Amino acid sequence: EEIVGDGWRDAWKEHYRPFTIARAADGRAVVIRPPWEGYAVRPGDVVLELEPGRAFGTGLHETTRLVAQALADHASELPGVTVLDVGCGSGVLALVALALGASRAIAIDVDPEAIDVTRENAAQNRMTERVDASTRDLESIDLVSPIVVANIEARVLVPMARALARRVAPGGLLLLSGILLPQKDEVRAAYPELSLLDAPSMGEWTLLALRAPKQPT
Repeated sequence: EEIVGDGWRDAWKEHYRPFTIARAADGRAVVIRPPWEGYAVRPGDVVLELEPGRAFGTGLHETTRLVAQALADHASELPGVTVLDVGCGSGVLALVALALGASRAIAIDVDPEAIDVTRENAAQNRMTERVDASTRDLESIDLVSPIVVANIEARVLVPMARALARRVAPGGLLLLSGILLPQKDEVRAAYPELSLLDAPSMGEWTLLALRAPKQPT
């Protein structure tokens, strides 16, 4: 069958509607709204306009939702914090952290297009001054953050364990996602110096919420 034009590129947008990606204990709900959809804001809603464009991160995937909800669960730790988002994709998790109270976000990704999309989404939400997005290598970042998120996949999270753990401040939180349920133990074993707080699952995916020791090891 011959298809004329490139309308197929945007066909997925028909199924991308506003939705709540996370809800904090204080009742705040982080809502993702695509630019082409309207949304009636309700009391307690924090609305983010998101255009994933060419990058991973509509917010619909289980791995992303797990991290977003974990950030909401730990929202009391976010005010005043600079969050580190490793493998930021569209920047959705950095924006969720900012919406929940973080002061700034450093977002990195190996894909230059992901960085472009993250910057575009930050601008769309008037957060440009609060988001530092780049393709810098994790090892080159000096930041030691109380909140570090990495929604990548197990085959990347395991070899980069030492570098990631070094970026977590004493007593800080490390949220790892992109982990299939059978891979949970392998990833957990790669971070022996951090304690496991929680391991929620959604579908075939799980998240590891890890806490760094209060005193550096």
